[in-house]
Amino acid sequence: MADGGFALPSPLNAERGAYLGVQSSLSGRIWRQRAHCERTALALAQSHNVDPCVAQVLAARGVTCETFDAHLVPRLKTAMPDPSALADMDVAAARAVAAVLKGEPIAIFGDYDVDGTSAAALLHRYFSELGAPPHVHIPDRAEGYGPSRGAFSALCDRGAKVLITVDCGSNAPEETAYAEGRGVHVIVIDHHQMSAPPPAHAVVNPQRADDTSGLGDLTASGLAFLFAVAVSRRLRAEAPDRPAPDLMRLIDLAMLGTICDVAPLQGFNRALALQGLKVASQRGNAGLAALCAVAGVDDALSAQHVGFQIGPRLNAAGRMGRARDAFDLLVEDDPDMAARKAQGLDGLNQERRALEADIFDRALAVARPQAEAGAPVLVASGDGWPAGVLGIVAGRLSERFDRPAIVIGFEDAEEGEDPRGSGSARSIDGVDVGGAISAAAREGLLIAGGGHAAAAGLTIARSQLDAFARTVRRRLDQAVETASEAIAFEIDSVVSVAGASIALSDAMRRAAPFGAGNPEPIFAAASVRIEHARIVGERHVAATMIDGAGARLRGIAFRAVGSSLGDALLAPGDRRLHVAGALEPDAWRGGRAVQMR
Repeated sequence: MADGGFALPSPLNAERGAYLGVQSSLSGRIWRQRAHCERTALALAQSHNVDPCVAQVLAARGVTCETFDAHLVPRLKTAMPDPSALADMDVAAARAVAAVLKGEPIAIFGDYDVDGTSAAALLHRYFSELGAPPHVHIPDRAEGYGPSRGAFSALCDRGAKVLITVDCGSNAPEETAYAEGRGVHVIVIDHHQMSAPPPAHAVVNPQRADDTSGLGDLTASGLAFLFAVAVSRRLRAEAPDRPAPDLMRLIDLAMLGTICDVAPLQGFNRALALQGLKVASQRGNAGLAALCAVAGVDDALSAQHVGFQIGPRLNAAGRMGRARDAFDLLVEDDPDMAARKAQGLDGLNQERRALEADIFDRALAVARPQAEAGAPVLVASGDGWPAGVLGIVAGRLSERFDRPAIVIGFEDAEEGEDPRGSGSARSIDGVDVGGAISAAAREGLLIAGGGHAAAAGLTIARSQLDAFARTVRRRLDQAVETASEAIAFEIDSVVSVAGASIALSDAMRRAAPFGAGNPEPIFAAASVRIEHARIVGERHVAATMIDGAGARLRGIAFRAVGSSLGDALLAPGDRRLHVAGALEPDAWRGGRAVQMR
């Protein structure tokens, strides 16, 4: 969703660096034209016969004449790194192959979000095709994040000799030591920040201090795919007559985690995403096909479909306390059963959305005074707030106020006990909230905590809440101030209303998939009049934009009701606004018209 990219017109270039003169939009951001090399854009247009507007977009994303083909049509074979570059990967692959050849039971412990679930599903399908179907445990949020002694004990009791954690395990030394002590070899496949590696048989994590692979942008599902590649390679060497699974049939699962975990869509990640979307669009995975059907995705799958329609339904399982449901869908092969399971996830997602809206309103009431007082980090908490929606709410608060947000829900406690709370944090570019939370955990302010620079989780005692808030604000104050000065809404180009055509939208899709590291192109329509503004769906605002020549363009602003953007669109009267957003096919008109989002 574009910034809330609307602003009152002002003289062009009234301030140096302010695009269309917009020094502060309705959401408080300066507008700037996205930096690009005009010579590179011209060379791309001439040498590759690319529309000049598309060439400018590509140049702004670092594409050159030399990298043009690799960027637009990335080949997995050339983009894929050597799995052995990752520390412990060869050790992990060798142990997995030994287990397969000896018939030793394998277990998988996954996380409850899309990345962990899709990585677990990928490895389950992979080892099942090798004739070694693994036991799989996907914890509900009530169990807490990451491995638990109880879950590891249960998997050991089921006879596991190799236990693979995906999207977790790097910060579970006690649980790992317990399993290893029972004679079970633990293989950690993770991408979260970590200190010292746990005492596992192998720890595959590009965040390790001694890992020199340079693959820190990979998600757990991307790492699981590379692990499968390494196992297949080792298997060919040790048992050349034993057929290995077709990894291209599993790449759609690697794509899910890569896109939904907001990995930078460059290099290998871009190849995973693009090839995975192509495979997913063939509807070969019955569960994913059924999920597309209930989400109303009838055409080829895009990154936007995955991020905003498929991912939320998969995540709803973990958020609503039934994390295993998403995994079960992704490994289901029967179309009828998959359809029923997908309907179940769709129902959970509807429940999640209603719950999220309620908790967001409560958290907003707590966070708004903090933001108005200039707090660098927002910390909102409440009793009984369910853990499953806290990450979404934190993300929306961070997006609304352009600063890190931490949202915590406290559980009931017995009289005399200190209530415990679970929380989620989301950040802005340039501010490492995961590092701050990990540091707070080391200082004893948290029961547990850690994560990425952009997102983290925590468990805290209520008595430590105030001290934690003070500490994290003090730690991140300067970083937030620096990042806030750099926050701008970047626009690729001005486009006329008549020029905002389906042809331009189609041309832009050549640069897809869009996401982190390859941002969606944003265009501005200058000085347009708003007509027929109305509230649609859940808190969205739809409107028609008209330029001086009478050309019309439909627009949609998601979740804008109650914001300064929504108020401006819905306000009566005849005002002209600068409008910025992404161009996309208008599904309500058959997809052959365009709208601005």
